Amino acid sequence: MVPAKPLVIVFDGAYWFYKNPDQRPKPDAKVQHGDPLKTRIRSADWQPLLMAAHQSLGTPIQVSCCSMFRVDLVNADDRPGALAIEVQLSDSRAKGSTALSLGSMALHSSDASRVFLNRPPVEETLNFRLSSIPQGRQFDEITVFIRPARERSLAGVRVAIKDFVLVP
Repeated sequence: MVPAKPLVIVFDGAYWFYKNPDQRPKPDAKVQHGDPLKTRIRSADWQPLLMAAHQSLGTPIQVSCCSMFRVDLVNADDRPGALAIEVQLSDSRAKGSTALSLGSMALHSSDASRVFLNRPPVEETLNFRLSSIPQGRQFDEITVFIRPARERSLAGVRVAIKDFVLVP
């Protein structure tokens, strides 16, 4: 069934901070609930930090419900260096299921020509097409990976996910 109007999912999940080669935080890693824009975290051992926003939905959603998956976010980072955003959808109930990547996009507001010290937070929207996804896939978890350029990866990224919008 295709919804008649966009479905908005307000982000209320957790922000994970971790390091390669891990794919999720270890039990003693920093996990931030609430607003990551107020958090300052730095690498203690010169290894790059990674950040992911993780949202559990509770109820599975068919990927075929929509033509586009939109991510609305706020970039409060005032350090130069590119940020890439990757969205992965997964079904926690499916045994052996792999996450479905919607691809990666550069965060336009992280372009060096747009970053200056003490700039106000910038709201941005990224649109990921769902039209090429095979039928029958569903998801009940959304993970947004925020990947910083190497030169700016020793401090936690100050990006907050506002919501996800499933567009018919």
